[in-house]
Amino acid sequence: MATAKLVCVLLVMFQQELVPVQSSTAEELDYEYGIQFTDEFEATVPSPDWESLVFWLANGVGYFGRACRHHSKYYCLDAYHTQAPTFSFSPGEDLSSAEIPFDVEASKAWFGVMIREIFLEISMINYQDPSDCCEVQSLKYLKFGLRNKGWSPDTYMFKISSYHNESKPLNLLSAVYVPKMCLNMIMDIGFGPGNLRRDHHASVVEGAPYVILGRGFGNLGISEIDSVTFDYWNVTSELTFHWFKHNIMCKGNPWICEFEDHVVHKIEKKKDSIQMKKDKKAAGGGNKKSRRKNQKAKGGASTSKSAGPRRRLSQRLLNF
Repeated sequence: MATAKLVCVLLVMFQQELVPVQSSTAEELDYEYGIQFTDEFEATVPSPDWESLVFWLANGVGYFGRACRHHSKYYCLDAYHTQAPTFSFSPGEDLSSAEIPFDVEASKAWFGVMIREIFLEISMINYQDPSDCCEVQSLKYLKFGLRNKGWSPDTYMFKISSYHNESKPLNLLSAVYVPKMCLNMIMDIGFGPGNLRRDHHASVVEGAPYVILGRGFGNLGISEIDSVTFDYWNVTSELTFHWFKHNIMCKGNPWICEFEDHVVHKIEKKKDSIQMKKDKKAAGGGNKKSRRKNQKAKGGASTSKSAGPRRRLSQRLLNF
């Protein structure tokens, strides 16, 4: 056992000298590196206040990581995860029967309008079809936002697209052990309040360093970055949201560091556009016929820009 640990230590120290495996398929990569998914993952029980902004790393391990690669070389956003529904709800129950404060279909539709504008820019993809929007994304809002917390579409949108607060701690880590590297490879990661949930595959070795694999490991790693290891026992101190944002997120989506309000402005612009259309429709401004009809309803006001105020003034003088 001691010899095996020593070998692992040496491999970690000199991992950059490992020869990448030139395998043609994901299954061959898993086999070559000894990665197995025969067992289920087990996660730490969450604390009552646990919520997490969860991301998938665009690596060559696992279904989500491989799906993410069709969209990004770095990462994809899964969702803002919540727990412990505030309202009565049981699995399989129709959402419309739950005691929620907003109309389900209207909320889903409005979230769909907003997420369509930005889903590619925040990398919140449909893992079955990375170019598709917005059914899967909207269902995540209904589950984690509306059902669990009673949040409006706008509130949940803020949760998934606001990255100003860089102090939110690491609170989710999904990993699988890579025997040939003696490292626990990070697959998913999350940040937010509550305790750290280690969502580990049965193969994970307690005490072995975590790693975000980068270039030099064939299709297993993120090709645009160098591999980074994190101490197993001090991972929350080393793998911070600040580090993840500036070394992973901003490389995949530069606007996050260059102009963090980009998404907010885009959504607000869309809201303003929709509101303008509503106001125009309410004012009968759709066409000449509707405008004439609206003017007659208001007492036959003139279409002249100057005549209207004058007529209103003369009416006031007559009534005086």
